[in-house]
Amino acid sequence: MGGRLSLTDLYVDVITPALHEIGERWQRGELSVADEHLATGIVEDVMARVGRSGTRLPRRSRERLLLAGAENEGHVVGLRMLADLAEGAGFDVRYLGAAVPADALADLTRRLEPRIVCLTASVGAPSAAVVEAVEAVLEIEDVDVLLGGTGVPLTLQGRMRVHHAADVREAMRLIEELVA
Repeated sequence: MGGRLSLTDLYVDVITPALHEIGERWQRGELSVADEHLATGIVEDVMARVGRSGTRLPRRSRERLLLAGAENEGHVVGLRMLADLAEGAGFDVRYLGAAVPADALADLTRRLEPRIVCLTASVGAPSAAVVEAVEAVLEIEDVDVLLGGTGVPLTLQGRMRVHHAADVREAMRLIEELVA
């Protein structure tokens, strides 16, 4: 014992399974929406305290990343985890949060010129909004899309310049590969 838990391990191996368990209990009717929101709030508080602790490189010394939830997507804890890890690795992260309309996302992508746009898709959000956001971003040259979450539409998997990560550890590995 005595080893420190890395930020990635905390996010992937501790917090993510806890959130999945909470979501499953909510789906079974064992927890209310208020319980689920309370748990999410606690997780966000923990992340705010530890999230910036993993910085290895000078901030914003690497490629720009744009992170957003597609329109009607309200589950963005995983996206915030990715933002923390990417900032810790020195990426220039622009985090937009939840429910960003596709046209606004495409406009901002053109203006900010990120190397990768990262989108989250949960099971409960309409997949049409994710597809619309991806298609809007893909109209812009030299930008890849990284999708995460449990609700990634099958129609987007395998498309050119579209990548899927099962968790934030894999997302960081893919980001590093894409910028190499």
